[in-house]
Amino acid sequence: MPAPGARVEAKRSDNPLFTGSAKTDDNGVFRIERLDGQRYDLSVTSELGNAEMAAVRVGSNVAIRLAPATAVSGHVVDRDGMPVADCKVRLELQREPETELDMQTLLGSMFGSGRGGATTDENGFFEFKNVDAGEYVAEAESATKGAGETSVITVRAGVDVTGLRIVLVPGVTFSGRVEDSAGNLIQGASVKLIPSDTSSIMARVAQFMPAGMQQTAGTTTTDADGRFEIVNVAPGTYRLEASHSAYANTVHDDLEIVAGRDETSYRVVMSEGGTVRGQLVMNGQPRPGIMVQLLGISGMHMATTNANGEYNLPRIAPGTYMVQTIDVGRMAQEGFAGMDLRQQVIDVTDGELTEMDFAPPPNGVDVGGTIAGELGNFTVVSLRREGGPAPEDLDPADIEAQIEAARYYAGQAFVDPEGTFDLDPLEPGNYILEVHSFDIDMQRPNIGAMMNMDRTPAVRQEVEIQADTPATFHLELPPRE
Repeated sequence: MPAPGARVEAKRSDNPLFTGSAKTDDNGVFRIERLDGQRYDLSVTSELGNAEMAAVRVGSNVAIRLAPATAVSGHVVDRDGMPVADCKVRLELQREPETELDMQTLLGSMFGSGRGGATTDENGFFEFKNVDAGEYVAEAESATKGAGETSVITVRAGVDVTGLRIVLVPGVTFSGRVEDSAGNLIQGASVKLIPSDTSSIMARVAQFMPAGMQQTAGTTTTDADGRFEIVNVAPGTYRLEASHSAYANTVHDDLEIVAGRDETSYRVVMSEGGTVRGQLVMNGQPRPGIMVQLLGISGMHMATTNANGEYNLPRIAPGTYMVQTIDVGRMAQEGFAGMDLRQQVIDVTDGELTEMDFAPPPNGVDVGGTIAGELGNFTVVSLRREGGPAPEDLDPADIEAQIEAARYYAGQAFVDPEGTFDLDPLEPGNYILEVHSFDIDMQRPNIGAMMNMDRTPAVRQEVEIQADTPATFHLELPPRE
């Protein structure tokens, strides 16, 4: 039977921020127009049921069969057992981030995902309709009564889940002041608390995304006395971030909020930070329009080179950072093969200027070659200096360790489909050459699987680059198992 009035939503498979939607007519027919991209994931919601269909090619004519509708309902009460009205309730789909963290999941985590929007009535009752099969946790939050959640709920198609009971636990007040290194109070500083989960790859990756891309447990701004207050904070571990246009971002990790214990005098000290600037040069010419990224404990910072190839990044918190360049325009045309892989590591000091130029060394030697064998669609050649850790010994989610390891990398390059590669000129010396070759679904990359794949190189050998002699390597991948 046709399903009239069903809502059909399309999200681009490689970037779920691009969407389109339509409703079915009396015959269950829908049409979504002006889609940008090749493939979209479809989801259908209706009183008759739900359905999903992945990676549908634009221009396709598809038939979608709905699974039976399923409802999830229950009540929210305070710790005295009294019903709580006007309480917000969400259903959060539980995923195993080690294996199911694709780009859509990551973006959903940062921007907020799950089935939200239910509000309890005067009896504390809530209900979600058309819930997909899966495992969920129901989370409730009240501005005055606190927060609570259920244990994991298993939802099966066509089988309603009823009688859930969520008991709210009062949150605590977290307050304090923000000042500079001289003790002057800072007005207008933004202070936010971001829930931490050190067991989750998703959380560890998201904490290094640009500001505004994480869910928070509370955000506020300091008053004229430098004071801030965030109320009704649930017990747990948090990351505090403070920002102000005149100071470097300040980050406090592993902040413990204890049930029943208000924090009223927390102190945040902000510094002016340091400045990182430099120039990008290739073949003797400046490179305008190149994105420069700094990645470190205070997050990610970005700038774009001007017409002279120069960039400037002020107010960077003291610490160690990895600096890399990205040719955004070339990547748009060539994908990963167009990405610059030049990386350097710098130490930023408060109140000081750090110069970081990207240019070939004066005595640089051209390095390139070919690779034979069965190449994956993501193959990278790396040369690193002796003394650094092997890539398979690093935790890919440990950003600090990755930054330290980058000190030893001299050059990297993607291998094109024909098996050729070219690195930026390198100084003469002894290096360890490594080749990694993977098959990655570029339409829907699974970040969890990528971060947990075996990083033992397919090829590893010691090489010598001699002065004034171009280095050409002809390599062969071993047969795949």
